[in-house]
Amino acid sequence: FGTARARARARAPARARRARRPGRLHPLYFPSFSCCTMGRFTSTALLGLASGLALGVDIPHKTYECVDDVCAQQPPGTPASASLSMEACAITCGAGSLWPLPSGSYNFGGTLTPVSLDPSTVLITHTVPSAAAEAVLETMEDVFLDELAVIASRSSTASSASGLPLRVNLDVADPGAVLTLASDETYSLTTTVEASYIMASIVAPSVFGARHGLTTVAQLIAANPAGANIVIASDVTITDDAPGFPYRGVLVDTGRHFMPITQLRRTIDAMALNKMNSLHLHLSDTSAFPVELTSPLAQNVTNYGANSPDQYYSTMDIVDLVLYATARGVRIVPEVDVPAHTNQGWQWGAAAGLGDLLVCNDDAWTVKALEPPSGQLNLANENVYNVLEQVYADVVALFSSDLHHLGGDEVIVGSDDTWAACWNSTTAGAPIIAHLDTLGLDRAEPASFYELWANFTARAAAAVGRAYDAAPSDAPPLTKLIQWGGSETAPSAITYNLLAQDNVETVLPPDQFIIQVWDELKDTIA
Repeated sequence: FGTARARARARAPARARRARRPGRLHPLYFPSFSCCTMGRFTSTALLGLASGLALGVDIPHKTYECVDDVCAQQPPGTPASASLSMEACAITCGAGSLWPLPSGSYNFGGTLTPVSLDPSTVLITHTVPSAAAEAVLETMEDVFLDELAVIASRSSTASSASGLPLRVNLDVADPGAVLTLASDETYSLTTTVEASYIMASIVAPSVFGARHGLTTVAQLIAANPAGANIVIASDVTITDDAPGFPYRGVLVDTGRHFMPITQLRRTIDAMALNKMNSLHLHLSDTSAFPVELTSPLAQNVTNYGANSPDQYYSTMDIVDLVLYATARGVRIVPEVDVPAHTNQGWQWGAAAGLGDLLVCNDDAWTVKALEPPSGQLNLANENVYNVLEQVYADVVALFSSDLHHLGGDEVIVGSDDTWAACWNSTTAGAPIIAHLDTLGLDRAEPASFYELWANFTARAAAAVGRAYDAAPSDAPPLTKLIQWGGSETAPSAITYNLLAQDNVETVLPPDQFIIQVWDELKDTIA
């Protein structure tokens, strides 16, 4: 792996498009026919007429030319040698079609050269300093070849094979194989026309930067049916294209809305094309905890938290999804939302002899929560922490991410005088109030509940840290914990918010926590 290794991919040709079916007659073709008149036509006659109509259609390709940085449509009859599809024209016209636009210096040139995407002629070489990084890079190269196959499928077999062969060389400096907040995702790229092939050269500090370079190469190629070929921008120079933020994410709420793995894969595909790198999975909420956990106590969380026997994520589902995401430069950030937003998955404690793990989890959600069903962890029950310890151990081992989300939003406290209450409800929150008494804390003081919550957060953070300490040696260390920061409408008499407290940096130290918000609370940006 210390020297370049050529990797020619022998791939089956892209599946030919399904033959066009005979055209179907639209009722508007026969505006004056009654139902009875139509009934006299046999299916054979209709089919023959429809086929004739289809054969009579001869729609020419629209062609474009870059004029004053805009792709302008050309008049009919433009010579094929000058014909460009809109997609091909846009690659180099004006600011180009590359997305996102490179942050470093760039020149898209103006030359489009026919290129062959025949799998037997595409050649990829790389130099990478570790076996682990090479293994990841090779999966990224496979994804790139799949992207080329998609482009080729938009043209005829002859068109995709015409043109100069494509060669790609990647030079990676860092041996790291795991994406972290510290990963350098920069890359530089040049494309040139050599004597008998087109060369795309990518230099990157990490495999993740190299992957972005491969995505850019794919975006510089377009099917050009107007010219019966596929073209590539062949005199491009991009220097030090780097993302503006180390975390570029999408949140998917699988706790409230179960998403099949196929849908999550499509989301990752879209993220990769946009060079986004973090898929935040809100794994659990009051309505579900659909993740297979294997530790003795944590298994109950799965059994009681899965949406149904066929709607949960197995350990293999998650392992495969993490690998799929890594090959596309995406980390998956797991969130187990506690101590609020808990119900399904936690309601088995009493039956197992562990006492109630929840409070406020009966059917009267309208006076205990912001949405159904209601429920928050019973912080007075020490067994809550024993279960969490195992939950964190399983989740950390499964997702192998350098980031872990603790949840921590919308804790309902309230009081007997507010329209909704949980921890400070004499009835629903009785175990919590009794616990405050044993600690010598006054339920009339909001600070008492903040102290209880802050202590929980510290213990949860420590448990996550122990899970990372026990993770396999090739797993990334914990970079930061993430905590919801809530919104300007919290804190209130009902909903409490750690971020709004003066001691927030003591409870959530900046060197350990990232605060995730959705508005401008405390001068943050959404």
